[in-house]
Amino acid sequence: AKSDPQATLQNLKDDEEWLAAYYRAPFYRHIISRLLVMESDEAIATLRSFRDRREEMYWRPVEETTDELLRVELARKYLHFFGENGIYNDLANSIVTEAVQAKKYLENQSHITNIATAFEAALLRGAQNEEELENLYQQLRTLPFTDAVTADLYGQQKNILARIATEKIKHAKDKGKAKWLINRDQYFEAMREGDIVLAVKFLDRMLSQAVARDETAKLAVDFQKRAMTEFKNRINAKSRKKLWGQARNILQHALDNQQLVEQLGAQQLKQLQSLHDLLDIGEDKELYSQVVRYKDQEHITQYLKYAPLKKMERFVSRYQQNLNRLSNPLQLKLVLDNINWGGSCRNSDLFVTFNGKTIIEKTDFSPPKDGVSSQSGSTRFRAKLSDIVKVYAKITCSSWWTGSHAGEVNWEGTVGSLRGLRLKLDSKDSANRTISFALSGLPGEPVLPAWGS
Repeated sequence: AKSDPQATLQNLKDDEEWLAAYYRAPFYRHIISRLLVMESDEAIATLRSFRDRREEMYWRPVEETTDELLRVELARKYLHFFGENGIYNDLANSIVTEAVQAKKYLENQSHITNIATAFEAALLRGAQNEEELENLYQQLRTLPFTDAVTADLYGQQKNILARIATEKIKHAKDKGKAKWLINRDQYFEAMREGDIVLAVKFLDRMLSQAVARDETAKLAVDFQKRAMTEFKNRINAKSRKKLWGQARNILQHALDNQQLVEQLGAQQLKQLQSLHDLLDIGEDKELYSQVVRYKDQEHITQYLKYAPLKKMERFVSRYQQNLNRLSNPLQLKLVLDNINWGGSCRNSDLFVTFNGKTIIEKTDFSPPKDGVSSQSGSTRFRAKLSDIVKVYAKITCSSWWTGSHAGEVNWEGTVGSLRGLRLKLDSKDSANRTISFALSGLPGEPVLPAWGS
């Protein structure tokens, strides 16, 4: 089945199993059967070939189908057979994950729609009471899948909660309870936003009221349980967007709030204070990653000036010093490192100029038989890496078969571009004739190790 285009999945699977058993067999069996079958190394290579073909046959339908439900089913089937080792593992997981999230989204949407429908029906009946409204409110406060709450779902949920809350206040039996409901609903909204400073403000108002004391006490316990989680989520959201300043302002605002300090326990306050360290580490890592990525003065200056910990200051400063050296004139050496003649030549000529000055001139010499010459000549000069220079090269190749042909090239660019520069020479007798240059005298590039090293 190895080379049979008509081989079925079962054919490939059967052959795989035979080869796997053959490969695991004792060494003496391989020796005995060497002339009859194949060696162990050939067996494992063939086994890999079978598996690759079988994997392609499982994956191809995933790509070709236009039925989204079938695509998900086929992706799951692929993962079942090939798991994490599959070539298309990431794509298959992505298809399945997106389908799962889409299903969660639809269930969240259905939950909101059902509550909204029940609320509208209660309004039409005109017989809704405070208990019925409270029940709808509590059902809507938390959606079935909190990891699939998108901006549009959040907006719908918030809008309906506000409408139910307004109706509840209308049905409150006394003004004190109405005020308490307003504070409670605003408390819930603040907690949903992760704004524990605003939440504790409304919690304090409820604690000062003479109504619904049992419910308020439960909310105070709930606050202590949930406050840190909600607050960390809010800080993490800012951190993921690299909004370090905003995250620090939110954190400091919380630490400066006396009402919040009184509601939180000692352990929670300690966790709150520790977030400062986490933000410092996060920002320091981010600024350093920009240095490693771009390796330029702008990002180096940003790190040295704004990094909160300056954990990698020694390495960044060393790299900055190297960039400063590279921005000044350097004593350099340009070497004609390699000539690929693109064929067999005899009695050849080589002529190279650098900024109009002849640096290599050789006539009537025979290149190596393999058609490659190395270290053909060099010149020393002093310049900045940003300076513009010119190179001209001409090669004449004489051959028994094609006669004498010349190839030449003009190049202009920065000194820094000379490193590893490879030029193709236009020539009628060969399309592969090239010359390559090397640039020496450059200071070694300092290492920028992983953050924390």
